[in-house]
Amino acid sequence: MFWERYREVREALHDDFTFILGAALTLLGLIIGFTFSMAVSRYDQRKNCEEQEANAIGTEYLRASLLSAADAAKLRGLLRNYLDQRLLNYKAGNEVELKQIDAQTRDCRMKCGPQS
Repeated sequence: MFWERYREVREALHDDFTFILGAALTLLGLIIGFTFSMAVSRYDQRKNCEEQEANAIGTEYLRASLLSAADAAKLRGLLRNYLDQRLLNYKAGNEVELKQIDAQTRDCRMKCGPQS
């Protein structure tokens, strides 16, 4: 008699546990799905931005030929320097390197900014 009642209680708890487990796994699946979707979206956005920046640098490099030879050479040198800084920025492994690269990029901007 005791064992029959214990078995009924145990089966009822097992059914409740199965229901809760199903709900928890469903929520976990949704969270993982949304996280993956956001990560893929962010990756695509970053890839598009990098492509646009590369196209803009290439276009500017070609447009430099419209300037005089001396100015075109100076501008192309500055663009190569900027491109090197951008590549280093993408390859940087930690915050210290990023800060150094940002400082070098700022110095480069100061050199190629408008001259008074």
